[in-house]
Parts: sequence; structure tokens; C-alpha cells
Amino acid sequence: TLNPAASITWLIADNAIGSSESKMPVKDERFNIYEGGQKGDLGANWHHAQALMMLLDHVNSRFVLVLDPDFYVIRKNWVEDMVSHMKHENLTFLGAPWHPAAYKKIRYFPSPHFVLIDIENLDIKDLNFLPGNDVLGRRWKKLVARYDHHVDITGRLKIGQTKDTGYRLKERFSRKRDIHIECLQAVFKYNRSKISNYIDHFVSDRFSFRPKKCGYTTHATFSEAGFPFDPYGKGWEEFMWLGEPFGFHVRRYPKRKRGMYDADTDIQFIHSMLNMLKVS
Repeated sequence: TLNPAASITWLIADNAIGSSESKMPVKDERFNIYEGGQKGDLGANWHHAQALMMLLDHVNSRFVLVLDPDFYVIRKNWVEDMVSHMKHENLTFLGAPWHPAAYKKIRYFPSPHFVLIDIENLDIKDLNFLPGNDVLGRRWKKLVARYDHHVDITGRLKIGQTKDTGYRLKERFSRKRDIHIECLQAVFKYNRSKISNYIDHFVSDRFSFRPKKCGYTTHATFSEAGFPFDPYGKGWEEFMWLGEPFGFHVRRYPKRKRGMYDADTDIQFIHSMLNMLKVS
């Protein structure tokens, strides 16, 4: 209902194996469901990325959207608006970055949670979502081992160092002059100690817990912008675009699983809110 005039073909990789009961039962003709990756010993990130790579073989449009099932867009006509914006600004990538609270992740590049890509500007075979090994390097490893008791120091050494799903895209495309990139604005309320805040003023972006690129984050939450419910208050990641609420990413960190919210409660809440907003 958000994009009545847009033509969208949804490609879904089902990572449930064989005849598992967890396989998707969807029969909606809008969805093309393909067998996903085989879960091995390399972890969930590899399993996820492997499925994305398999879906690229079925893409036959100029624009391709990579979307996590727990990322919810609430902006009306976002497909037409984003495609028009990308054409006008000659963008190749437009999407939500890894949230700054996850400081170990890469910065200033869209994550696979939500990224729209113009295939006309690159070879689709160059899109590599596979993660890599998280290696700090010998010098940093020695420092981390020596000062591991000091959270502030060891944490700064790890900023941006996790080579998670999508980091290869940044390595390949972020420095190319003919590839233009734009990120949604992450809602981020900095809540570290006064000492950490003070140190951030004197260190480079590489060692700062708070990203320093102007406009990369905003303090204004959806509710503060007049949105009728508060994803940020539930511990979810909010993203703005062009000064308006765009979408939120439902996060289920291990510590929250032991808290007052469970998956069923969250899903019921999301459905009730989306129905109220007439979002489907």
C-alpha cells in the first residue's frame, strides 16, 4: 500500500533446509521463493550472505533492493522517491548504514539490512556480500591483549574492524570516483561516559565511538518528529531520510531476549502499528 504505482518483484531466499516445517508457506504470486544456502560451520552471517549471493543470479532489473525481513519501511511512495533521487544524484548505493551503536561495524556505507543498488553503474558480479575474518592485525592484537581490562582502550581499537556482511562492498566501491553513495541518517543518542565523550573530541574518527561525519546521525527520534509510536524506545534502530522517518530495524540482542519483550510480543506490536498506519 505504500507504493501503489511501483512495480516490484520480490525474490526470497529460504534458508530453511529440506522439508523443514520452518520453510516459508507463502503462496503470494508477488514472491519468488528460492532455495537458500546450506548452513555450515561458518556461522549465521555466512549463511545469510550466501543466500543473498544466490539471489543475485535471478535479478533482471536495473535497481535491486537488499532487504532484511526485520527492516520495516514506513515512508509512503519510497520506491519511486528513492529511484528518482538516485537517478537525479547519480547514486549507485542508497541505504541504511550499520547503526553507530554497533561501533565495531563499518561506517559510512549502506548495510545489507536495507540497500538499494543501481546495477547500471557496476557489474552485478562484483557485488560480494560474503563476510571475512575479523583480523585486527598483530600490532592491535598485542595492544588489545595487554589492555583488555580497559574497555575504553580496547573498544576503540575495535571500532569499524568487524568484517561483517557487506564490508567487501565498501572495500571495493567506496573509494571509486564514479561510484556515488548515500546513507540514511541513523538516529543515535550518544550515551557513553563523560570521559569517553571527552576523548572523542581529541581522536580521529577511526578511534571515536561517535561518528564524526556531519549529518551521518541525528538525535531526533521518530516520536520526537511526530511519529505515532516509538521504535527507538523499544531498543530498535531508527533511520531518517530527507528529514523524515523512513524505516526501523528490529533488533533482538541476546540480553533483550531475557528481558520483558519476546519475539511474539514484538511481532504483535509491529502488526498493530503497521495496520494503524495502513502499511503492509
